[in-house]
Amino acid sequence: MRNNSVRRLSMAAMMGAVAFVLMYFSFSIPVLSPFAELELAALPELIGGFILGPVGAIEIICVKLLLKIVFKGSVSMMTGELQNLILSLAYVLPAVLYYRKHRTKKGAAIGLALGAVIARG
Repeated sequence: MRNNSVRRLSMAAMMGAVAFVLMYFSFSIPVLSPFAELELAALPELIGGFILGPVGAIEIICVKLLLKIVFKGSVSMMTGELQNLILSLAYVLPAVLYYRKHRTKKGAAIGLALGAVIARG
């Protein structure tokens, strides 16, 4: 039991570190407004959430944001980090929760679409 929890925690930490590195690679989408960006950090969050479940996804998002705060700091008095946390959770959790009930490629695609609609507001 202990070996499994250590493995799970280390996997969440590694995925969070990968998400932190990918956070620096973001691309502006030319068709949309200038502040709309495609952030690649969502990929490890989603993959880790599909593998580890919703708690693992939350751990990955928190590790990513804590690493950002430690290494880069905050220029927005933590409001930008709070917004990133809320939007990441709004995108990842619906996809992970839907995929938990429907473990197919179609379930993952529908979960991703559902997460995109919910995060969009």
